[in-house]
Amino acid sequence: PLEPLVRLSFEDDAHLAGLAQLANNSLALGGRGWAELPPQSEWDPDHALTLALWVKMDSLDGMPVLICKGAWQQSGYFLQIYNKQVRFYLAGVDTLDAGRVKVGKWQHIAATFGFNQMRIYINGEQVGRKRVTGRPRPSATPLLIGRYGAGDEVYFVRGLMDDIRIYLVPLTPSEVHELYKQTVH
Repeated sequence: PLEPLVRLSFEDDAHLAGLAQLANNSLALGGRGWAELPPQSEWDPDHALTLALWVKMDSLDGMPVLICKGAWQQSGYFLQIYNKQVRFYLAGVDTLDAGRVKVGKWQHIAATFGFNQMRIYINGEQVGRKRVTGRPRPSATPLLIGRYGAGDEVYFVRGLMDDIRIYLVPLTPSEVHELYKQTVH
């Protein structure tokens, strides 16, 4: 199987910040905690990207940001819940909103970019696809899990997150489905 460039499974608290805690080998976020990894230029895509994670949301209030490396309309990428849908943003390319997340239930979310397409998957099934153009703009910011770069409370995650992966290739629909089946929560 393809190895991710980044894989966080939270067996230890090395990357926790704010009020984040570990619970059942997951990142437990109550609205004022997050995980943070220092900037790594190799985590910036130049032509392809896959973000994948498991999440169990306690609340969909606000605009919780699951994974963030960059800022809106500037650089980098992020995956968030916006109007109860998954939002995948990639600076220099586009934004895709698709799929609905449920509260209180573990769900696998994946977002891919490659071959001029952005896709979003929930529990291994594609829920959105968009043809796009452009090239990703890199970001020199840290990788944040559970929050956006701005510290506004509206962007914090309330819930559990686990098995966060970043690949610099676009996983195929069958690879996303297989990842979902292999890592089921």
